Amino acid sequence: MACLNVVLLVTFSLYGSFMYGDAGNMEPFTLPNDVAADGVGGFAGVLRGSGLAFFCCVGWDAVCTLSEEVRNPKRDIPWGIMGTLLIVALLYSMLCITLCLMVPTESIDLDAPLAAAFQYHNDNWGYIITSLTATTVCTPSVMSGIVGQPRIWYRMALDGLLFEPFAKLSAQDVPVVGTTICGIIATLLSAICDFEPLAGMTSFSTLAMFTLVNGGIILTRVEEYSSRSSSSPTTTTNITYSLSVFFILSLAFHYVALLHGFLTCSGICLGALDLASLAWVLYAYYAAITPYTNVNLEGCSEPLVGPKGNKPRSASAERVNGGKDDHFHCPWVPVLPAVAIWVNCYLMASLGIQALVMVTVWLVLGIVVYLTYGAKHSKLN
Repeated sequence: MACLNVVLLVTFSLYGSFMYGDAGNMEPFTLPNDVAADGVGGFAGVLRGSGLAFFCCVGWDAVCTLSEEVRNPKRDIPWGIMGTLLIVALLYSMLCITLCLMVPTESIDLDAPLAAAFQYHNDNWGYIITSLTATTVCTPSVMSGIVGQPRIWYRMALDGLLFEPFAKLSAQDVPVVGTTICGIIATLLSAICDFEPLAGMTSFSTLAMFTLVNGGIILTRVEEYSSRSSSSPTTTTNITYSLSVFFILSLAFHYVALLHGFLTCSGICLGALDLASLAWVLYAYYAAITPYTNVNLEGCSEPLVGPKGNKPRSASAERVNGGKDDHFHCPWVPVLPAVAIWVNCYLMASLGIQALVMVTVWLVLGIVVYLTYGAKHSKLN
């Protein structure tokens, strides 16, 4: 099904470009600021639309949830993530270029742009086939979304953070309970909610999850350094506080900048505070690992960060290949995760206040589940 979708997308891109493409439709190449309905066009409009366009990439992160089902996670997971992301980016870029060549910007239909583009040229067969193809494209997207989430619930249930039925597997090693509930929730939300707010909430929550992962990388890296070289591991309280402040200020700065501009008084003040919080994160990180920079940690396959000879390893290395660390390690810590947090905050802010409110409600429900069940049954304490 995935191969069929790729072939169809490439075919429509080539057919539409060669049959109906007109380079004049892409002039002027830089859009004026009054093109969009909310008065935001040009480069600012592209940046604001990138948050919603991120919805197209939701799902490739599910590759991480399948790490227990691949033979070589250190090699296969990074290649799987980068490969799928590259393919998706190329396919959507091809379609965007084709659409811009086929139809003038002001005539693009927001509900069914590609099908309407063929109808714009009175190509009824192209319109019908494109509309039917949407069913083959959407179906695997929905199915792939249902694959990853049940396995996240399964892992959480094994750790005691979710109810025990989520940890049960069928004879084919499938988390049936989680898959069923995930399918029901996805069906109800798609039937009840409008697409735009639902896409905004999904993109916002995914970006928030990525932000937590980036912050977690910084914290666990410090724990790796200290736990492998000291009987009294370094506390990560200072780093946790600095990351929390950095996230809040980054999100607030981007909201204010998008609403009122970067060069306003509030934008400049929040920007300065944001830079100060970033400096706090970097200071807290290097202050925490400095006592261990001269410690040679044996057994790690590759150095991660810091001076030569400083080789922290993950706790799971003890049970993998007789102590050999077979896991992928994020490079350039803490700079790369910190930059990722800042960029994610911009994309989240570009989705608007409604997405923030919807995700906050969903987050409150998760906190209730954790406080009433997960905190009491957690096996991680």
